[in-house]
Amino acid sequence: RGGPAIPFAKRSTPMTLRALLVVTLVLTGGPALAAASASRPAQREAPPPPMVFYVAKGAPDACGRGCDSWIAIEGQVDSGAALRFRKFLRQVRDRNLPMYFSSPGGNLDQALAMGVMLRERPVVARVARTVVKECGFEAQNGDACLKLKQSGRELHGDLWTRGAMCNSACPYLILGATTREIAPDTVLAVHSPKVVAHFSGGVPTQQM
Repeated sequence: RGGPAIPFAKRSTPMTLRALLVVTLVLTGGPALAAASASRPAQREAPPPPMVFYVAKGAPDACGRGCDSWIAIEGQVDSGAALRFRKFLRQVRDRNLPMYFSSPGGNLDQALAMGVMLRERPVVARVARTVVKECGFEAQNGDACLKLKQSGRELHGDLWTRGAMCNSACPYLILGATTREIAPDTVLAVHSPKVVAHFSGGVPTQQM
């Protein structure tokens, strides 16, 4: 009378063992995987390269009617950008070329200082990315390409306004230019500035 139950038990036993095995692996392996992922150090994005300045030459009328050369200003506004910018302006003082900015922003004090320098000369400021042809298939922000842009050579390139950005401290910089021409397909974003105070020596007072 109990015969039919025997084969049913034989079929269900392996399924029960497999289910128990899966549950055991989840309970024991889950915390271990979570601990391993938590102990893995988070990957930080590489900071933008420091700001560079160079003269680029493109096709006829690349930067306007009768204009085929321009000054490219790109990269992060770092703590030494204003000093390098002043030296660069001395080198190109006899050339009245439009300036194209492509920058995520950076140091506000340096950007304001550079804006004052722009106010001292008739400058047309625009926003666009310069794609340097000498870089070939190398990334435009790669080490090899950056060395070319820092070499002081006049390079060859193309201008791209679509998606080009001038963010954070960058708009404060181009405000110093006497003429500003911003293409509608570029990005111009201003962030709220902040002041960071550093104290040395003495005993800090208790805040109430």
